[in-house]
Amino acid sequence: MAGGVAARLTGGLLALLLAGCASLPTARHDAAAAIAASARATTVDCARDDACALDSPLLAMARDALAQSRPQAPRHRALILDDGPDALLARVHLIRSARRSIELQTYIFDEDDAAQLVLDELQAAAFRGVKVRLLIDQLAALRKVETLAALSALHSNFEIRVYNPVLDRARLSGPMYAVAALCCLRRLNRRMHNKLLVIDDELGIIGGRNYQDDYYDWGEDFNFRDRDLLIAGPVAASMRANFDAFWNDRRSVPAERIGDVARYLRSHGPPPAPHHPTGARSGCARCWPTSPIRWSCACASSIRRWRCAGCVFSATCRANIVAKTPMAAPQPRPLPPAPGTACSA
Repeated sequence: MAGGVAARLTGGLLALLLAGCASLPTARHDAAAAIAASARATTVDCARDDACALDSPLLAMARDALAQSRPQAPRHRALILDDGPDALLARVHLIRSARRSIELQTYIFDEDDAAQLVLDELQAAAFRGVKVRLLIDQLAALRKVETLAALSALHSNFEIRVYNPVLDRARLSGPMYAVAALCCLRRLNRRMHNKLLVIDDELGIIGGRNYQDDYYDWGEDFNFRDRDLLIAGPVAASMRANFDAFWNDRRSVPAERIGDVARYLRSHGPPPAPHHPTGARSGCARCWPTSPIRWSCACASSIRRWRCAGCVFSATCRANIVAKTPMAAPQPRPLPPAPGTACSA
């Protein structure tokens, strides 16, 4: 009897291994990619050259630093982001201020309130004409295959890739994770922990924060103590180049070309975008705030619902918006000059 149980366990494990090693034929990946491409919106909600971007003291500071820079004497401005809510506010502000491009690279991108807030803003940016590229790691980003399928078919301005999708899957269940550990541990362990946000090649944020409530003091049970650096000036182009190196690597795969996402697209078609503000396409977007907001909330210190002229922003719990004021211009410090260069005050 024990031998029979062992045989069944061995057979089950072998079946899992075989299933894990199986991947869709290229033609099926191509078919899923075509479905996603055909579903992407191409119209934008803004006809202005600046993509209806929010005026930003941060990006104005970056442009000033760029204007003053010389190849042998670059000028930069830097600001440490210690406070979690301020770090989230800065990200929302910068995404709304983007005129041309947004690159976001991270290890963890959850589907909780803080992450969904940023995801909503990225989607809105794409619809107003900004090129958005989102690069996430397989193991710790976006819980549902449906979310990846929806984002892959969102808009021609929005691209999403998954780094190192082991076993041709964007999401690994517990059993499949065990299979991956048995068959290809070395590849499974090759993860992307980079955290980077670059706006218009002019300004970027780097540091330790992922996209999850616990990094912005929104966690109900605990929160992480972390830090970011906001930096403006010529180095932003180098940050973009570093992003491009990961984006163009063979391990970074468009979401629609990964097995489980491709199967979903072929079986169900593209689902609706997750929590995408419906006003982005209907005119309701006029009731969005024209500047970053400071808030207090009665429910887990999170923005969960925001009603404005019938528009709903996210869901679950009422937020008490206490002010809608532009974020104060920071007081950045100039970075010290590189060895052998001069830096005026």
